[in-house]
Amino acid sequence: MNPQIILASSSPRRNSLLAETGLKFKTVPSYIDEKAKYLENAEKFALRIAKEKALKSSLIADGIIIAADTVIKLDNSIVGKPKNEKDALRILSLLSGKKHTVITGLAVYDTSKKKFYTKCVKTYVTMDVLSLEQIKSYV
Repeated sequence: MNPQIILASSSPRRNSLLAETGLKFKTVPSYIDEKAKYLENAEKFALRIAKEKALKSSLIADGIIIAADTVIKLDNSIVGKPKNEKDALRILSLLSGKKHTVITGLAVYDTSKKKFYTKCVKTYVTMDVLSLEQIKSYV
């Protein structure tokens, strides 16, 4: 019998991406504290959060658990996820016209073997200079 595939995410985008593979899966969102530890680098942070999400979902479901976390690194600092619309405007204004790195940590956890498979992917982005009107229309 094939193990159940679990997506440990409430993200509609992640759900859509996994659905495009044609695999049958169940969504079991995991809500964890996503704060960076003091002096934690962005790559380790993204992988740690992905692993914590997978482990949290493993308390509810068995199988192959897929979890991910994406962070932005600007000038060697982690840019957190926006807390609200005002914060999203602030973050996009901060990124406007600058180079930054988008880092995604992926953790696949096999609950039967208690084993993780992990990967970290970096994408280097140069954002155009955006006007306040453009930023507001995006948010």
